[in-house]
Amino acid sequence: MHGVGVATEEILTNYFQVTKIGDLIHINPLEIEKQLGKYGLVLSNHATGFGADEIDLKRNLSKSISNERTLYQPTSDIEEIEATIRQLTHAITIKLNEENLQAKTMGVILKYRWENDQKVAFDKRIHLKHKRKQTTLSYLTDNYETICTHILECFDNLYQNGKSVALIGVFVSNLHPSYHYKQLDLEDLQNEFIAPHHPEVDQVIQEINFKLKKKKMFYASNLKKSKTND
Repeated sequence: MHGVGVATEEILTNYFQVTKIGDLIHINPLEIEKQLGKYGLVLSNHATGFGADEIDLKRNLSKSISNERTLYQPTSDIEEIEATIRQLTHAITIKLNEENLQAKTMGVILKYRWENDQKVAFDKRIHLKHKRKQTTLSYLTDNYETICTHILECFDNLYQNGKSVALIGVFVSNLHPSYHYKQLDLEDLQNEFIAPHHPEVDQVIQEINFKLKKKKMFYASNLKKSKTND
């Protein structure tokens, strides 16, 4: 049942012998409230189908977008982990473009493989806990390079060297509609341009390639590389 974690499960099992959602129906909601507070009433109402949630038929903007992958074989290979982060981030930026959104906050989620070197008892609340690191920018972006760079920085700050990672996740949040389109000023662009890339040019290239659903536009400096790959 959504919202029932390890600690809540223990209370429901030990105090009320609840093992299934249907068991909650037969328990006095006031008794559940004594043990779990107001959240106990929420669980009881959910089990019986009662609720006061309002349905908004208007289009709701996503509050966050995430993407994660459980590794078939846990790894401590930094290059492999970073490659996975790039793949997951790429999927997120495509989703941002599809929903016409930009993000200010982005980060990474890791879950390490449980290693019982010290012969301690297994505890899901400790050993299966996800580790998270995020950063918030002063501006909105849906640019892949920008988002990926900051997520990789979060990974560098979060990762414990040598530990095998079992799950990798990336996310963006603090989302807003994308109303940033504007005509580039070539004179300003020339004054600010630092070879070989410029954020505003990167943005235009990304948007055009996204609409074409193929990498048709790129920097001239990448022309030789592109021909070699083709």
